[in-house]
Amino acid sequence: MLKKEYPKITNAEILMVGDSIEKDIAPAKKLGLKTALAKYGQKTPETGSADYQLLEFKGIIDIVKSLQ
Repeated sequence: MLKKEYPKITNAEILMVGDSIEKDIAPAKKLGLKTALAKYGQKTPETGSADYQLLEFKGIIDIVKSLQ
């Protein structure tokens, strides 16, 4: 859907935020997206990693600023 709105966007320019390594982060990494794990939303710890970790939602602001 995002590519319909912004056809020139690349996967490397997209940030996927999710609270599950298995369901959110791993699939996004396979597509070449940047990833941020929302630790504040995790119900159980998982193995694996994301490019960034969020302890609270407002941390996304710092991530976006660092990517610009």
